[in-house]
Amino acid sequence: MEKASKNQAIINAIGEPIKKGPWYNASLAVAHKRKSVSCTFPVSGPQGNGVLQLKAVRNKDNDWYTYFLPRDWEILIMEALLYIPGNEEKRQTLRISLLENAPPACVACTECKPRPSEIEDKK
Repeated sequence: MEKASKNQAIINAIGEPIKKGPWYNASLAVAHKRKSVSCTFPVSGPQGNGVLQLKAVRNKDNDWYTYFLPRDWEILIMEALLYIPGNEEKRQTLRISLLENAPPACVACTECKPRPSEIEDKK
């Protein structure tokens, strides 16, 4: 929640203040012998609402003490799925990553060249 409330893309999308939704709309799942966790919870702002999603895996010891230590978890996904209502032209759904080392956004490839085998297949 702290990262989401400081993320400029989320602030631009749903506005400030960003508030947590009701706890009963949140979810928490633990799997694979307590080595995997998935969590979602609702958020809202004056311009829209959405869900924050977190998925992480644990690679270390299997005792309860290390279960709660943050250094034992590798965060795989930390993102916001946001819905911004409006008329049909302005209605949007956005996915914003909150990871510091997030992969770059997809960009259409304009410099792809066909492989030699693809050229031969067309002959």
